[in-house]
Amino acid sequence: LAILNDLGSPANVDGISCRGNVNGLEVLHVSVTQVSGYGLAYYRSGGADGDGLWMSRCMFQQTGKSAVHRPVNDANIHNVHIQYAGTVAGAVDGHGFFSDPGSAGNMTYVGCRADLCRGSGWVIDHRGAFGDATKLVGCSTERNSQDGVLITNTSGTGTVWRSPVIISGCCFEGDGKGSNAGGEYAGIRVQGRNRVFIDGT
Repeated sequence: LAILNDLGSPANVDGISCRGNVNGLEVLHVSVTQVSGYGLAYYRSGGADGDGLWMSRCMFQQTGKSAVHRPVNDANIHNVHIQYAGTVAGAVDGHGFFSDPGSAGNMTYVGCRADLCRGSGWVIDHRGAFGDATKLVGCSTERNSQDGVLITNTSGTGTVWRSPVIISGCCFEGDGKGSNAGGEYAGIRVQGRNRVFIDGT
């Protein structure tokens, strides 16, 4: 299945939009390109949020905003390739994979790649009520305009609990060097109180 915005939708139209209590979504062999909003996005609705995502062998190219926005708790994401997120609409939030404090974490990324995004390859900001870690295994980035992986703590004090992050067997190359770059960026950047474990990377 391909979701191709070749006819040109209005602004902020997502490729796949999940609102409210969307549980156990499975997305396999899907390509999303040139959409004006997010490639795949979860939104809270009526106080409810999704839970459980299985995504494998998908590709997101030239999305208007971040390619995968707010993947939910208990997500398993394998072999997903993202390129040029945020380049269609020039969005500041054009990250590859973006998660916010609304997620409890417990996510696994295996063999995923984020290249040439207007923002960072990954933005990880999981509040989490438990110790379930977010894992990046065998993942890579290249030439994103901001950080390869930004692990941040956006709480008011910067010290509120965040789920641990484990990075193993990954490679981050040329980040901060994309066409929209400007400022100081890193392959892996940690801001605020976080527990990050890096091995063989």
